[in-house]
Amino acid sequence: MQRILDQVLTILTELGDLEGDLIVLSTYFSSKQDPVRGGFQRRDDFSYIQHWYESVVKHRLKAVVFYDQLSEGFLKKYQTKHIRFVKCQLGKMSLNDERFFIFYEFIQKLPDNCFVLTTDINDVIINKNPFSLLDQNPNKLFVGRGDRRCWKNSTWTLKALYKLNKRYPQKLSISFFSYPVFNPGTLAGKKDKLEELLGHMTSEFKMLKDDGNYDMQVFNYVLKQYYYKTSSVWDRLVPFDWGYWFYYIQYRIMRRLEGKYRKHKYDLSQPEDAIFDNDIISTGSPFVSMFKWYEKEDDSKAYLIHK
Repeated sequence: MQRILDQVLTILTELGDLEGDLIVLSTYFSSKQDPVRGGFQRRDDFSYIQHWYESVVKHRLKAVVFYDQLSEGFLKKYQTKHIRFVKCQLGKMSLNDERFFIFYEFIQKLPDNCFVLTTDINDVIINKNPFSLLDQNPNKLFVGRGDRRCWKNSTWTLKALYKLNKRYPQKLSISFFSYPVFNPGTLAGKKDKLEELLGHMTSEFKMLKDDGNYDMQVFNYVLKQYYYKTSSVWDRLVPFDWGYWFYYIQYRIMRRLEGKYRKHKYDLSQPEDAIFDNDIISTGSPFVSMFKWYEKEDDSKAYLIHK
């Protein structure tokens, strides 16, 4: 299924020469229910994209916003030479999962030596132009981190893995429970690096074949398989379902015994906790701020602020 309805080559011509340059990609969809917040996003609501949009303008970046239901009036008011809005039709996947098919479709048309940054649009701002960081590390993917230390540290993440395991053709390994929680809301790298990652992700989504909202789980599964591989001797001995119930019950009992939430135990508590760096991927600072720390532009040293 082709999701992008506008002519990509025309859009690229309008944006100008992207050879060796950086392009920012994001989405504004309102035809499907938000799988996280619930409800439908209002159409033509500039406040929804305002902080992201103004940060793109401030740093003179080239950007594309993929949309489904914006009006001609909205497009005429906010589209510029360097910020283009591209019409799309959504497939059957969830709103969050659909964006990766669209990014993948678009990125394949870009010049090989350009850099790509994909972000959420409502809770991410560009604090500093990340081009220099990417240009100095052309062989790396830069990815975000969640606020939890690992997947066994909340009922939400545990249930999310359990849900994926039930739908996925192959059973997940129990080492996944101790895997860091990486966040696909901020991704960056050279065109070929993003294309490879998104190719892996879309292949996994196609195997799931439903709108269950698997973006976090699939993203981390792909990283675990190809970019930051982890395993345990217990992966061959203990079924995933046993591991799930063990960690789920353990977490619920410990939370009850502890009384108040021990943030330092379950969450990343300082910027250094979010940093991981190997020859393939780099996470956390300086690429992106701590998730849900609500850092201010004047205070943050990160290139991107994610909430």
